[in-house]
Amino acid sequence: MRLKMLRILILVPLIFANLVIISEDMLVHSSRASDSARGTSSGSFAFPRNCIIPVPNGSTVRDVHTVKFADGSTHQYSPADCAMGQAATINGWIEYGYNYYGNGGATGFTYLANQWQVPWDPANQQNNLIYLFNSLQWWDPTNPQHGWIIQPVLEWGYQNVYCPPICTAGGHYWYLENEIVFNSFLNEYPAYASGAPSASAGDIIRGTISWQSYSDECGEPMYTITESDSTNGASTVLNFCTDTLGTEANPGVLEAYNINSCDELPQYYGVTFSNTVSTPSVSSIGNWYGAVYGGSPSCNYGASASADGGSFYLQWDSQPPPPPPPPGGGGGGSVAFGTLVTMADGTTKAVQNLKSGDQIIVYNVPNGYQGTARVTGLDTVTASTTLTLFTDGGRPLRTDTSPKMQLWVLTSNGPVREPVASIHSGDKIYNYDLHSWVTVTNVTTATGGQHTLFDPIYTPQFTANGDLLEYIANGYPDVITN
Repeated sequence: MRLKMLRILILVPLIFANLVIISEDMLVHSSRASDSARGTSSGSFAFPRNCIIPVPNGSTVRDVHTVKFADGSTHQYSPADCAMGQAATINGWIEYGYNYYGNGGATGFTYLANQWQVPWDPANQQNNLIYLFNSLQWWDPTNPQHGWIIQPVLEWGYQNVYCPPICTAGGHYWYLENEIVFNSFLNEYPAYASGAPSASAGDIIRGTISWQSYSDECGEPMYTITESDSTNGASTVLNFCTDTLGTEANPGVLEAYNINSCDELPQYYGVTFSNTVSTPSVSSIGNWYGAVYGGSPSCNYGASASADGGSFYLQWDSQPPPPPPPPGGGGGGSVAFGTLVTMADGTTKAVQNLKSGDQIIVYNVPNGYQGTARVTGLDTVTASTTLTLFTDGGRPLRTDTSPKMQLWVLTSNGPVREPVASIHSGDKIYNYDLHSWVTVTNVTTATGGQHTLFDPIYTPQFTANGDLLEYIANGYPDVITN
């Protein structure tokens, strides 16, 4: 869903490493960045969402005005049904991924699926309205006022729905909702949605959009939108009759309205859309691009894809909740005096000089997630034995030998956490500064006496998915487990 465009603009965004950044003064309630900057000559358009018309699970949207319910009954809707609707105000698509393929006729996207985890509720709960989803889109290149978007949505907050006439639905909780939204500058067309019961933080959501070349239900091709909560078993299905194929795929989108402060976004630091599969695949059309619409409030947004396109990361800064139950957790590992910690601004500071309130980089090696964390304290640890790792890239790293102190080691099965005392010459460990795996060339130990080491305490320590966030010590993501 997108807001109606208030004026037509020619945008010249900057592109850095597949990231489109558009300042707010260039864009007012617009739907997309310049298509010419993203490799197509198609025109921009936007989706009004003056009201949502709820339809039963399993319904089929036959055209912009006709819906066949799962019980076989057919229902007609007119522009008057949404005449009293009020579009959500301010913000809109904040950050998202995208790629293009096809002409909408013989070629286009026929499949898109991935999964993501329900984040925590916003700390500040007002009129904020939040959507997280993947989607397919089509627009008429000869008439940019005509188009559609189909999307399995994880939604939080209140929205306008047709009752009739118009009322609000939803609430301060997460829920599932498949949606089909038609584009019209004249506000002629409503949006249709099939919903499911509420979801809880930590639930795993899977959204799938699939196409079949002919459907008896439609008498023509049909898309099926399926969204399920694999944790509680809830699911919803919505069908869409169309002889056009989606030409833009979005592996992950954060759309939000009435956001006046960062704490009105979901708590924690973003969402990962993982196990992404599309037809055609990124191996044939290229990896996903990321786009961020700048503006106020500025919440450290980021949108990027993993190297293989299997994951898409949306990042923002909000107030962290208590950490979710992780597979392992705790503060940072204990490192020696003089170890350099990477700060949020890219500089480094000796570990013993850290103080409460400092902002540091935190990172998760397996999924490549990066964020910032706030230092809340600095513990000191006394050890009689220390261990120093030397590599063929970067600085040496000196730590204690506790089995809780672990680093990521590359194996044939991917990255695994290994106690530093079990790491040997020839092993490969990850170096954040070099963004690559480096080879351990030597491991030494020093025994005897009393060695003071330092253990930074910071928050958050985990992503909303429960993934461990490690601070960077001499270039190495530092892991400690309880």
